[in-house]
Amino acid sequence: MLIRKPASQVFEAFIDPEITKHFWFTKGSGRLEVGKKITWEWEMYGFSTPVVATEIIQDKKISIEWGEPATKVDFNFEPMHDGASTFVTIANYGFNKSGVTEQSEGYERGGACRSSSDEVLWCRRSRIPQADLPRWSTG
Repeated sequence: MLIRKPASQVFEAFIDPEITKHFWFTKGSGRLEVGKKITWEWEMYGFSTPVVATEIIQDKKISIEWGEPATKVDFNFEPMHDGASTFVTIANYGFNKSGVTEQSEGYERGGACRSSSDEVLWCRRSRIPQADLPRWSTG
């Protein structure tokens, strides 16, 4: 998905639940930190899931494990040449084919997703309304 914000701001929006709650889940129990178990909640659906960050590379990559049974998700942040936009790639993997179907339904609000195999789900573009983007300001 292409987001018209610098990589540092987009990265922070995924790390900080006070920002993320404006475009994805409704509540997070803490910031993403490697090895720290937190909970993300979607109150409108009565659903929550445990999340553990396994790798964080500042402004470039976030890897997490989430759900029960746990699957892996990689968020990659690629700054565009203009320096004012970021391309985010999300890959969710490590589950069976029925899990791909269930997970893709959960991503529908945030982007168009497809499975490239029985174990990998790719999300390619965002449906985040432009009106929500100003709330991402971190500074």
